[in-house]
Amino acid sequence: MVNNTEGHYNVGMGFESLSANYTGNGNTAIGHQALHSSIEGDYNTAIGAYALFPNNGTENTALGASALSGNTSGNGNVALGYNALLNSTTGNYNVAIGKNADVLSTGLDSTVTIGTNAKAGVKNAFILGDSARAMVEIG
Repeated sequence: MVNNTEGHYNVGMGFESLSANYTGNGNTAIGHQALHSSIEGDYNTAIGAYALFPNNGTENTALGASALSGNTSGNGNVALGYNALLNSTTGNYNVAIGKNADVLSTGLDSTVTIGTNAKAGVKNAFILGDSARAMVEIG
């Protein structure tokens, strides 16, 4: 948080966590480079190495190493698990639970993926289970 000039109510623990924050408010970053490049994002929670690494979106929650680490401007996303929502860069209101649970396109909105390697390919989808194997898909 060495660059923080106008941001308030932020917590950063870990090497270079929240290090680029200038104006973001209410962020919590715990882990090596968690929320590292976030300049102006507000009310984000990142726990785990590289979680929400380049984020400038708001109200995102990432728990797990590299969770939501590709997010640049998406808002209201929840990623729980290693590499969860790794491909989502601008998508909004997505939920991914499980190792590598993700979306197949960078800007998908309103998807839910649950399970290891569960992947959503369209917006407003609900995916349960590994997409390479038997799964339940709604949407």
